[in-house]
Amino acid sequence: MLVKETGVTVFGALCGVRSPNPMSERFRRVGLAHRVTPEDSLVIVVLGFRVYIMGGSMPLFSEQDNPASFSPHLLSRFLTFSYLLAFNACLLLGPLTLCYDWQVGSIPLVHSILDIRNMSTFLLSAVLLSLVLRCLTGSKRTGHREVTVGLLFLIFPFIPASNLFFRVGFVVAERVLYMPSMGFCILCVHGLKRLSARAGPGGSSATTFSFLLLLVLFSCKSVSQSECWRSRESLFRSGVQTLPHNAKVHYNYANFLKDQNRKEEAIKHYKTVLRLYPQHPSALNNLGTLTTNVTAAEEYYRNALEISPHHSRALFNLGNLLRTRGRNEEAEVILKESLLHGPYFADAYSSLGSLLADQKRYEEAEEVYLAGIKNCPESSDLQNNYGVFLVDVGAPQKAISHYLLALQLRPNHHVAMLNLGRLYRSLNQNSEAEMWYKK
Repeated sequence: MLVKETGVTVFGALCGVRSPNPMSERFRRVGLAHRVTPEDSLVIVVLGFRVYIMGGSMPLFSEQDNPASFSPHLLSRFLTFSYLLAFNACLLLGPLTLCYDWQVGSIPLVHSILDIRNMSTFLLSAVLLSLVLRCLTGSKRTGHREVTVGLLFLIFPFIPASNLFFRVGFVVAERVLYMPSMGFCILCVHGLKRLSARAGPGGSSATTFSFLLLLVLFSCKSVSQSECWRSRESLFRSGVQTLPHNAKVHYNYANFLKDQNRKEEAIKHYKTVLRLYPQHPSALNNLGTLTTNVTAAEEYYRNALEISPHHSRALFNLGNLLRTRGRNEEAEVILKESLLHGPYFADAYSSLGSLLADQKRYEEAEEVYLAGIKNCPESSDLQNNYGVFLVDVGAPQKAISHYLLALQLRPNHHVAMLNLGRLYRSLNQNSEAEMWYKK
């Protein structure tokens, strides 16, 4: 419950299970004060604590996360959210298409009442309505309690993901079906029992066979789906194979390929992202870092900044690019802007400090390095780069302490070891230099 909001909904389902039927005589006889149970009070306390640890505010999401919630048309929002309920029900019935991420174009919005997908929405509404009516009017029928419990566990845990009360950060998320699947199983077993009872001995055998077949099929799907999660590559590749029209899965796979230095493949998938979702600033930025043509790279960075002017990575990369092209004044302005929007981005402090040091503006450079160390105390590279700066300005002893701090933060920082070796050698402390060279 402290991690995922769906946890608290189990309390709501349990409260509903033990409460009397609102259509029953007992419900009308019990006073309001007696209807409030200790479990109800617990739900209020737990919800209050959840709101408290969230700081009393809801998280903010972008259009990429949940496109339907940003649609300006009320009809589109209503039809799409309604269809997503039916889509989730289909995932429970037949989980054929599963993916770790359903954002950015996975499910197109439903704009018209004439859209064929509305048929599944109407069908789900009819089924749920009939089940609810059975719960309200059939308190004395056999199996009434099973249907009630199944329906409560099916519906209550899904409410936080339904966009009914607040915007959520996803289109579809299979994890939110874990608890509703309990209610779904209860309803399925109840239905199989009733079918078996009506069909007689022969029908009972057929029902048992159907149940076992379903169990085998779902188990096989569970095993095959688990294979996707064996590694980063298998997970991201499975997303591309399952939802090739989803820009987010292409972006994640491209990032993996970039980390593996498989540049050509990464470029291909970043371009696919931009074809599917042209307004993706991070894809433009990352494409710029892989492009060998500096003019094209600059264009990618500037396009990213047109979409997201505060994109600190794109600002940093553009600043570095301009610096390599000798446009130092522009580079300085952009690197400072990068730090304005990304004050905990250590590489930007190093680049700006180095740029100022190259221009002999040592006091300004030192201020930048010290601000970086204050805001990014865990950055070993920043400590090492500040050490290089201190050597250049004639403070070798102070530089040694920062090289050692870099090694304390990252014991295998071989660049800091090499710099220590060089520095000790320049100070004629050859035994210390030899030790660090060997390390």
